[in-house]
Amino acid sequence: MKSYLLNRKRTYKSMYIKLLYILKKSEIIRLAAFILMLILLSGISPVFSEGYEKHNSITDNTSINKEATDSTLEEIADDKNVRTAYLTFDDGLDSKVTPQILDILKQYEIKATFFILGNSVSRNKDVLKRIIDEGHNVGNHTYTHKKDIIYTSVKSFSEELVKTSKAIYDAVGIIPKLFRPPYGAPYIKSQEYKDALSEYKIVLWNVDSMDSRVKGITSTEIAATVKDQLKNKRNAIILFHSTSAREETAKALPEIIQYLIDNEYNITRLE
Repeated sequence: MKSYLLNRKRTYKSMYIKLLYILKKSEIIRLAAFILMLILLSGISPVFSEGYEKHNSITDNTSINKEATDSTLEEIADDKNVRTAYLTFDDGLDSKVTPQILDILKQYEIKATFFILGNSVSRNKDVLKRIIDEGHNVGNHTYTHKKDIIYTSVKSFSEELVKTSKAIYDAVGIIPKLFRPPYGAPYIKSQEYKDALSEYKIVLWNVDSMDSRVKGITSTEIAATVKDQLKNKRNAIILFHSTSAREETAKALPEIIQYLIDNEYNITRLE
């Protein structure tokens, strides 16, 4: 009888251990599923390259950026059989990095597009004039780039557009027809914002250099990020930034331009 009870006790103990293992395993599975659900709901796509984490800008802004970018590319691509790359630079103007970028573009005889912050114009009129004189195009990127001001209301948004366009016009006599929304497309998807932008062509991107989103990113990493995203893309709108903190962007530019040339991209400005 004692032997029977002992064996039964051992059996229960074994079953208990197995049950704990199953429960523990289930908890891990449930936790993993929960984390995956959060990732999918947030729209973040984790991608690792060169030992640092990056996020694809198209995924970050759900499908809105992709649809708008695809539409823009379809509209501006003159020859569907020619690979085309558009170099775009946000958040300028500045007197340090933007001139370096202009020097490189001039060296390669390439035209690009600069999305200008209105509040940077008055102290960098000479840089803006150089951009225009050397054949590049400019777009409106709002006056302050401050989310809590720009997107407080459509009225505030419209005032930012007007102030920026006026600043650019007063400096170089050009009214920009291109617009890139700070923080991407989701903020301008309502009809009210679309109406406010009826006079502009909205330009997003399908290649993000990550030069402003990964802290301490190097020129080597910027170049690798861009080249990786260019794979299997016939047309690309590449997002860079041209502020005084983006010297690594200027350093990465020659390698990226040479890659585009070697892969037979036509590099031009947005119209």
